[in-house]
Amino acid sequence: MDAELRPPEGFASVNTSPLGVEHEVFMMEEVPEGTRIRYSNEVEIKSPLFRMLGGILLGKVALKYWERAVIGKLRQMLEK
Repeated sequence: MDAELRPPEGFASVNTSPLGVEHEVFMMEEVPEGTRIRYSNEVEIKSPLFRMLGGILLGKVALKYWERAVIGKLRQMLEK
């Protein structure tokens, strides 16, 4: 892992493994409404087989869970 801390805004990191490379960025910005969070996570998977399996797992399972567990709860909090 190669990380760059960017206080007080956030961090950026590059995580390398035999399976692939992950680029992750988490940044916060003060806006009139509160705090805006920008998060991105890009993964490059080296193996074609793992790319296919990863696409199925991430696209069909993980993103649906993330939407229900995190995005849905944030949406409920904001709509109160």
